[in-house]
Amino acid sequence: MKRLIRQLKWRGILISALLIIGRFTLVWAGNVSTSIQDTGTNVGIGTTGPGQKLEVSIGSGNSGTIATFNAPTYDQIDIGVTANTGQIGTKSTSPLALRVNSSEKMRIQDNGNVGIGTTGPGQKLEVSIGSGNSGTIATFNAPTYDQIDIGVTANTGQIGTKSTSPLTLRVNSSEKMRIQDNGNVGIGTTSPTTKLHVAGDVQVDGNLAAKYQDVAEWVKAPRPLPPGTVVVVDPQEYNQILPASQSYDTRVAGVVSAKPGLLLGEAGEGKVKVAQSGRVKVKVDAAYGPIAAGDLLVTSPSPGHAMRSSPVKLGETLIHRPGTLLGKALEPLEEGQGEILVLLTLQ
Repeated sequence: MKRLIRQLKWRGILISALLIIGRFTLVWAGNVSTSIQDTGTNVGIGTTGPGQKLEVSIGSGNSGTIATFNAPTYDQIDIGVTANTGQIGTKSTSPLALRVNSSEKMRIQDNGNVGIGTTGPGQKLEVSIGSGNSGTIATFNAPTYDQIDIGVTANTGQIGTKSTSPLTLRVNSSEKMRIQDNGNVGIGTTSPTTKLHVAGDVQVDGNLAAKYQDVAEWVKAPRPLPPGTVVVVDPQEYNQILPASQSYDTRVAGVVSAKPGLLLGEAGEGKVKVAQSGRVKVKVDAAYGPIAAGDLLVTSPSPGHAMRSSPVKLGETLIHRPGTLLGKALEPLEEGQGEILVLLTLQ
């Protein structure tokens, strides 16, 4: 042994070794500043008092531990520096933080929440654009769609959320579509007033189905007119209608509709919805003869009302006056005034 030590000293290297039964301590010195310590139970690198099965320390100068491995199970592996400690599968409440160039980029909280760009994730997965932009890109609260939120600052939206904020779809920061809390969908508008509100042109390569059965359009009127009113073309005013007020009027234009199945034109002040075809409720007056289902209807002297058409005899043929027909009654009315369903067939 002495001979071996003399040979090592001759080469300029000093090694010290202490051997004890059942345990040993090995310390490297000289040009090496760190140490390896084996207590017989724990092994330390950079520390003389390892408290775990394997503990690696960056030393007191940096005041922290790089890694400690407590047991051969993942729930006892700790990774961290000073207060920025983290764990992989640990039982500790400290978050696991992943850093790039000392800057935290992602963390997993003790409650299972994961944050990217945020140190306080409030959802199962929260991605933030940072305080400079003051907002969150996305938060995912649970594995159900009604808890997924998407948005930036006040422009937050949700997919299936219980929130009252609208869901907005944007292209190049410009809103193109939104779904309101009441279920209204807007394309080209931020305030849809119907279930589907399109501010622009629509092309349909298929069929349109509607609950109501009439086709109407917006037409000027001198005053508001109630649904069911029979109207005629105003001879004194361009593109305007008036309530019918004489029998067999060839200027008959249609009936004011309450809820058209298809509505054309543009809404505006001083306009009403006038149906020209389809099934619609019509004001009728049976004072000029009881009305049966299938009877042809025309304008009547009662303002805004229709009546049963009486045919005239032309030679041996009974005909109804051309240009006066409003439609066919689908319901009867024996007497008085009322509203019945009529199939509009203007002729």
